[in-house]
Amino acid sequence: TSDIAQSIRQMRMDLLLYSIVAVVLAMMAVSYITGKMTKPITDMNQIVRRYSKGEFDLRVEDEDGDDEVSQLGKSFNTMADGLNTLEEARRSFVANVSHELRSPLTSMRGFLEAMQDGTIPVEEQGKYLDIVINENRRMTAMVNDLLDLARIESGQVLLKTEAFDINELMMRTLLTFEA
Repeated sequence: TSDIAQSIRQMRMDLLLYSIVAVVLAMMAVSYITGKMTKPITDMNQIVRRYSKGEFDLRVEDEDGDDEVSQLGKSFNTMADGLNTLEEARRSFVANVSHELRSPLTSMRGFLEAMQDGTIPVEEQGKYLDIVINENRRMTAMVNDLLDLARIESGQVLLKTEAFDINELMMRTLLTFEA
């Protein structure tokens, strides 16, 4: 019986050793599989954090597949393309608005400085003051248009139609560039 007891003890030790090895291997496999499954989501999370800082050119690596994570990655990249396009349009819009506001300001300043330093004779100053006033009105209209655009984007659409004379607009434009 002592040989049998020794054999049972040896089997228990072997079973315990094999169980410990199996648990360690199982933990390593679960850790590897979990890391593989969560890596795309972790990557997306890091990219979203960088998006919040304005880096819209980043994309999630495309993984072939039809699982939910692959679909989320594809949707994420589509969203990123849209955000990038929107950001480029915003930058272009700001540049255009800045240019359009700078042009009349430069014109007005030029005419006013010319009147101040005597380059424009006193008898012609009325004509140029009219140009400055018209440029000021044009700037006011542009600012009002920007405010209207903001209202339209926020859902408060208020259309105001009115007739205007295109000949007068062309004449004002020509007078603006006369100098």
